[in-house]
This record gives sequence, C-alpha cells and structure tokens, in this order.
Amino acid sequence: MNTRNISWLAGLLEGEGCFSKRGNCVTIQLYMSDLDIVERSQKLVGALSIGSRKGKTENHKTCFYWSLAGPRAAEWMMTLYPLMGQRRQARIKGLLEIFKTAKKQTPSVLVCTHTEGHRKRRTVCDKCYQADWYRQRKEGRRDVSSLANSII
Repeated sequence: MNTRNISWLAGLLEGEGCFSKRGNCVTIQLYMSDLDIVERSQKLVGALSIGSRKGKTENHKTCFYWSLAGPRAAEWMMTLYPLMGQRRQARIKGLLEIFKTAKKQTPSVLVCTHTEGHRKRRTVCDKCYQADWYRQRKEGRRDVSSLANSII
C-alpha cells in the first residue's frame, strides 16, 4: 500500500472520522456527504459496505458511511497512529489498550443500513435490534452489560 494513500486516509479520518468502541470492540467510522470520498476510503481500508442516511429535512444532504470493527480496525489504528494529532493519538492509545485486554471482540451496537426506523436512542431499528439480541442470546453472549452498551 502506498504511503501517500495512508497519509490521505489519516488526514480524512483526523477531520471526519470517529475512533470509538462498541461494547468491547474497537471501531473506526467515517460519515460524510461526499460519496466518492467515502467509496475511495472504504476500498482503501477494506470495509465491507457503505450505508446511507437521508437528511432529516430537504435542506440536509444524504450522509454516507462505513464502519470497520475488531482486529482490522485495531490494525488500521496502529498504522495511522503516528500520522494523527495528539488528541486522536491519545484516543487511539486508549482504544488499543481496550483491544489488548478484551477476551473477545464483540460489537454490541449495530447500525442498520436498510431503514431509517430508529427507536429511543439505539442506532438500529427494532427488527435489527431484536434479531441481534436473539443471535447473541443463542450464542450465549447476551448479558446485562451487553444490553447496556447497546444503548447510546
């Protein structure tokens, strides 16, 4: 991979990206209204898909986004770390500590791309939330802390 592309990505994520955690899983997200930039960065990091959300009013633009989670997100955080500003470096350092100590990387908050139906403060519609809840319960991963983390 070309260092010019990595530097470009670092600058983009410095301004428009989000380095966070969902449950005990580290994530990188990018939200913006320029589809061509979102597509280029999505291909660069290898994120699976791009979602979109229409603006709340006619004056708001459609927002496009991708998300990368788990070991791949941690790998990108380590790659981008030296190119980021102090605030982002501190955030990445804290997230990588969480990544190192977590037994499993299991995100507990989903973002559904098929609907704008959201309820309360969750980032997914009721149908996706319930499907995820039953899937995690079946896998034996659903507990009170996971449920608490699924609400922003």
